[in-house]
Amino acid sequence: TLDDIDSDKLQPTFNKIYKLLLEKNTLEKYTYFDNKTLLVLLDGTYYHSSTKIHCEHCQTRKKTDAKGNENLQYYHSAITPIIAKPNTNTILPLLPEMISNTDGNDKQDCEINASKRWLDKIHVIAKKYKLTLLGDDLYSRYPMIQKIIDKGYSFILVCKVTSHKVLYKTVAAYKQAKSVKTFTITRIHNGKKQTLTYNWINEMLLNGNKEDNMEVNWCELIIVNSDGKKTNTFSFVTDLKITKKNVEEIIEAGRTRWKIENENNNTLKNHGYDLAHNYGHGDEYLSQK
Repeated sequence: TLDDIDSDKLQPTFNKIYKLLLEKNTLEKYTYFDNKTLLVLLDGTYYHSSTKIHCEHCQTRKKTDAKGNENLQYYHSAITPIIAKPNTNTILPLLPEMISNTDGNDKQDCEINASKRWLDKIHVIAKKYKLTLLGDDLYSRYPMIQKIIDKGYSFILVCKVTSHKVLYKTVAAYKQAKSVKTFTITRIHNGKKQTLTYNWINEMLLNGNKEDNMEVNWCELIIVNSDGKKTNTFSFVTDLKITKKNVEEIIEAGRTRWKIENENNNTLKNHGYDLAHNYGHGDEYLSQK
């Protein structure tokens, strides 16, 4: 019975739940920035893997076993969006979007395509609140950012040096010219002194391609221990204009992205929900349940 039911059929149930949360003002405690924004985190996770059990919707990859033999592995994955807030222990899950080969294309479905499909759905929370999407470095590319902008949402996305070389050449030039906006604070963390340096630049080009270029705002946090050792660097691109008043808040929001792994995916897999356990693969949609 479940094998014939597409997981999208669950959307009305999620809508009813969130309409109730809206009526009860439960979502107010998750608001951020101006108390009118909800942070929505996007990320993918795997939940099925087998060299034998599969269906036409499975993704595939070649994997080498301990004996050095290369096997074709079938797997399923999904994006598992949530609402989260810094310094809040609970999260609110939204309807997942399956990463599934369904249209007969030779090219496999992927996390970004699934995220775009999720964005195209009507989300009742967007009727009352602004949405700011958080994601890892995979999301901070032109097609995904443009999709977010087209939907009228904002974004704070991880932006690594290794994948945004043109942007970071500009950052390096700004730093050399001492044109980067910056300020430093100190704090005591776990009994030890730390120095936190916030840097930001507004209106930078995301990449060097004329066809798909756009302006973004960039910021980073560098954490240095009292012994002068750099412990962490966090960097993001966003459409939000960055100022000294909001740069800490923006970076704090960006760093909240880890909650989708720790407080959602990890909970679903290891704390009673058995997401990764195969209770029945089926031929159509059973694997999505």
